[in-house]
Parts: sequence; structure tokens; C-alpha cells
Amino acid sequence: MTHDESPPTGCPDPAAGSPAAGGGPSGGAGSGASGPPGVAGSAGGRSPAAAGTPGGGQSGPAGPGGIAAGGGGRAGRLAGLLPGSGPAGPLAVAYLVDGVGTGLWLATSVLYLTRSVGLSAAQVGAGLSVGGLVGLVGTVPLGRLADRRGLRGVCLGLTLVQAVLMAGYVAVHSVLPFVVLTAVFTLAQRGGNAVRNALLGAAAGEQHRLRVRAYCRSAANVGLSLGALAAAPVLAADSRPAYVIAVLGNAASFLLVAAALLAVPAAPPAAARRSGLGALRDGRYVVMTALTGLLALHKPVLTVAVPLWVAQRTAAPRSLVSVLLVVNTVLTVVLQVPLARAAATRAGAFRVLRRSGLALAASCVLLALATGRPPGLAAALLVAGVAVLTVGELLQSAGGWELSYDLAPADAQGEYQAAYSMLNGVRDSVGPAVVTAALVAGGAGGWLALAAGFAAVGATVAPAVGAIRPRAGGPP
Repeated sequence: MTHDESPPTGCPDPAAGSPAAGGGPSGGAGSGASGPPGVAGSAGGRSPAAAGTPGGGQSGPAGPGGIAAGGGGRAGRLAGLLPGSGPAGPLAVAYLVDGVGTGLWLATSVLYLTRSVGLSAAQVGAGLSVGGLVGLVGTVPLGRLADRRGLRGVCLGLTLVQAVLMAGYVAVHSVLPFVVLTAVFTLAQRGGNAVRNALLGAAAGEQHRLRVRAYCRSAANVGLSLGALAAAPVLAADSRPAYVIAVLGNAASFLLVAAALLAVPAAPPAAARRSGLGALRDGRYVVMTALTGLLALHKPVLTVAVPLWVAQRTAAPRSLVSVLLVVNTVLTVVLQVPLARAAATRAGAFRVLRRSGLALAASCVLLALATGRPPGLAAALLVAGVAVLTVGELLQSAGGWELSYDLAPADAQGEYQAAYSMLNGVRDSVGPAVVTAALVAGGAGGWLALAAGFAAVGATVAPAVGAIRPRAGGPP
């Protein structure tokens, strides 16, 4: 699963000692350097139109969104994967650094809190739950504030707040300060991630925001892997000084993210003041977010259900779980940008989401077939299943990003991106339990039922969204 939209996934099990998907695959670009203990920063974004520039000849200059125009031949194809001048470069740097901090924190936070601070696994879990609730409640108001005061300024402010709060974990020695600090941090993190996604869309422009977002997601996942590798000596030392260095290193990553964001053009604040929680009352937007969120159950499938399925229901070696996560990460880095091109319009996003549902359904069938097979065949089916799952994941992310921008009013992108993040956060809270009960307990039948559900949801998004009348004052 990737470094994505809402905090990419969920919190790892504190009792497990370390997060299950530290270098996690996809989940999208767009997070804040790294979340509270064990929570991946949400990065991920979702964004619309940004098709590659066709061409025949040598690679062309960078387009307005800072994306290198594609040309003919290998050089043109490579140029299409790299950011050019403009906001794409600084944004990619911000997401890359953010990913490094996130990977470092994910790999070390639970052990720091339990082995150095002295909290119990139950206390860590309770603190993360409280923080998650506070973050969900406060995300939309922060998005509205950004629309009124300016996206870049609010984004920078929330990023700096996260740097200070992350450094504050060094001073935590008991459960109450941990819970309070985590609640405030998660609020700043979720709000900051949503505002950053809105800033990305405004800075890159309608024609390039999807491509920039896809590139940033790939950069974030590279950073996640680098951060997880950087955590290795910290975990080997297993001492308070080493853990403190990791915490402060993550805090410093927020400062570097803020420095990169200074190079992103500031968008003017909205001229009109909207009343009420418009995004949460926009039926079309809420239905779109709910349906794309159901497709995004691929996240707990990868990080929760697949590891349990491998260990409990197949003859494949348990070590294969690490290989599967690497497969997901590598494919995310390589394929996110190319696969996002097809979602550059609203109609394209609907088509991509249909394909996502079919790909996710096919992956469930392959994973279900792994049970009862010899070790070699089971491993092959699991690898194939995760590869197809990743394709479905990347298609779902691209389609969701496009619609999250396209269906939102231009002067309320902060609020609408915050609503998108908040509603996906609800899914992240309940998804692991639902998936575990359905797939691990239900066996192959559970996988086949989920396959049917994915296919049905993918086919439902376009007609369901199209049947709802657009909100007055919003996009058609």
C-alpha cells in the first residue's frame, strides 16, 4: 500500500513490536512527514488531469505544472517520469523528505514508546485511537481555514507545528502527555496533509495536478523505503539515545519539508466566504468519496489480511510477506505515474475506477487460490495476486484523486480535500477489522465475496455520482 491520501493506512499493532508495513507501498503521496506513533503520514493525494504530452521527437520542455513534456523514444519516456521546472520539483522534494521521516518513525516509534518511554502496548493503542478521533473531527475546519487564509501559509504553519510537536515526544514520560501530544499532533498532521494536497492541485494547475500528484506519491514511497533503512541502526542499538536521534530526525524532516514548500507558488485565498460544512453536505462528493473508499479497502487487504492469510491459510513461507510488500512498493514507484495518465479527466477517472474494481477482484481470486497449494505454487499465486492488487490500488488512487479535485469548487479545495481525507480516515479505522473478519475467518469464500464487491463498486461509481444533482455554485 502506498504513502497516500489519508494517512496511508492505519496504525500498526503496538503489540507487534514494530509496524507491519513500515516501508509500505502505496498509499499515495501526500502526507505530513510522519504521523504519530505508528501512523503513516497521509500523503497521498488524489488529483486530476495531467496527461502526458504526446510527441514524437526529443523530450520537450517542462510544462506549466513543472512536468517534463514527453517526447519520442526512451529519453522522452524517462522525461515523462521526472519533474521539470515549476512547482513539481519542490513538491516532489517535500514528499520525498516526508517519506523518509515517515519511514524512520514507523519503524521505530512503537519500540521507542514501549521500551524507552515505558508505556504499555494498550496505552500506546489508546493514545493512537484518541489521536485518530481528534484528527478526524478537526480536519475539515482546518481545510476551510486554509481556503480563507491561503493554502501555502496554512500548510507551512501546520508543518512547523508538527516539527515542534514531534520533538515534544522526547519529553514524554507518561501516558497522559502522550495522549494529549498525539491528539494535537494528529490534528495538525491530518489537516496539514489535506491542505498540502489542495496546494499541490492549485500550484500544478488543472492540466498537470494528477501527474504531479502521481509523481509525488512515487517520491514519497522511495522516501519511505529510505527511512525504513535508516531505522536499522536505531533498532540494532535499541537504546534511548538512538531512539531520541530518530525522533529528532523525524522532527527535522518537517523543517526540510517546510523549506521545500516555500518554493511552491502561493495561491490567493478564496474571495467568498462559504457558510456551513459545504463539503460534508455535498451529496455527490460524499457518495464519490464513500465508493472510492470502498475500493481503497485494498489497503487493509495488503497490510492485514495478506500477512495473516500467508501465515495461517497457505503453505508459503512466512518470510514471503516481506517480499510481497517489496513487490507492492517497487510497482508503486514504477507504475503510479504511467497508470495515472488515463485518469486525467472525469470520464477517464470513471473508466479507471471500473478497471480498478476488476483488477482488485482478479487479485482476490488469485489470493484465494493460494490456499491448499504446494509451497512453490502458493508463493507464485500470492506474488501474482499482490502484483495485480497493486495495479488496482494505483488505478483507484488516480481515479479518486481526479474526482476529489474535479468535483470540488475551485475556491474550496482545502475544505473538500479535508473532507476527502476525513471520510477516508473513517474507512481506515474500521477497514482492518472488517477485512480480517471477512477474509481470514471466511476463507476462500470470503475472498470471492470481496472480489464480487470490488467489481460491483468499481462499476457503480460513475452511475451513482452522475445520478446526483450538482451542488449549487459547484462544478457541473
